[in-house]
Amino acid sequence: MMRNGFLLVRCVFFALLLLLTLLTMTFASWNINSSLKAGQTVATTSGLILFECCAFFIFTALAFLEVFRPKSNTARISVECSWVAGISLFQLGASISATINGSVFACRASSAADICASAWLLVPSMWLKSMITFAYFFSLLITVLAHREICDDIWKETIYTMAWFESGIDRVVAKARAARLDRDVEKGKSSSDWDVESAQEEDPYGGYFDDIESSSARKKQFATPETNTAPAAAPWANEVPIRRGKDTPFSVNSTPATMAKALPPAPKSNASSRFIERFRESRILSRFELPSLYGTHFMNNGSTPFQPPTSPNHDVDKPIPLPRLSQWVRADDHSRR
Repeated sequence: MMRNGFLLVRCVFFALLLLLTLLTMTFASWNINSSLKAGQTVATTSGLILFECCAFFIFTALAFLEVFRPKSNTARISVECSWVAGISLFQLGASISATINGSVFACRASSAADICASAWLLVPSMWLKSMITFAYFFSLLITVLAHREICDDIWKETIYTMAWFESGIDRVVAKARAARLDRDVEKGKSSSDWDVESAQEEDPYGGYFDDIESSSARKKQFATPETNTAPAAAPWANEVPIRRGKDTPFSVNSTPATMAKALPPAPKSNASSRFIERFRESRILSRFELPSLYGTHFMNNGSTPFQPPTSPNHDVDKPIPLPRLSQWVRADDHSRR
């Protein structure tokens, strides 16, 4: 309630005014007591100052009563502006009267020293107190006028419920929080079994605070008689204990241990190809290679001596031997064309 900066400044103003009120009350009482002892007439100004100090104490107590009792509404803005304005005007008049009567009539040759001293101390304290009261009055009035556009019924608000110098969002949040607090307090007074869950049920967003992936909490919270009597799940979704290996679809056909399965028949020994396949050895080349092209396939395996391949012996002076069913043809032979 006292976190607002304006309320803190208000407390500072009232602290200074209370201090000056105690001083002026002391000086006025001293002046009255000195006048009575000297057998002189008591100044009217001192009596008015005592009356003003008592009234200020009463109004200050009412202004801060709402801090301890929020429902009292004793610190309305309109009421505080009114009594502060009245007190400030009364203090201004008392200051002028103390200046005139105290300096001129109290300090005479026949007057006692106590009467003169108390009168002289009463004058500056009253003027300082009057100026501080006027400063607080104008600060409060200008602040209220500046907030009229934000709150239309600002004169009906109290000093503590008004959101001073705050944004629109902060004011809405403060009002909602205060309204919810009042509602909870009233409900707590009317019901003895009030708990936190009842307050969560009134919150329209309370159901969304649960796990968003699970709607069981919201279904349980807003359940109806129809939903309570309905089955929790479909028949096909009910959990049924399944014996693995015995119930479908995990059933397995069991085979008696006495039955021994025979091995597959062995293939016949005469199963072979119709063609006679003959494979050459890997170390025998299928083509002619020069010695520089010899590879690992010509390396000896250690069992037989290494024998390099022999190239066919052809006499270059003789014609190439003709294979079977072939003959030489002259180049100028036109008979075959």
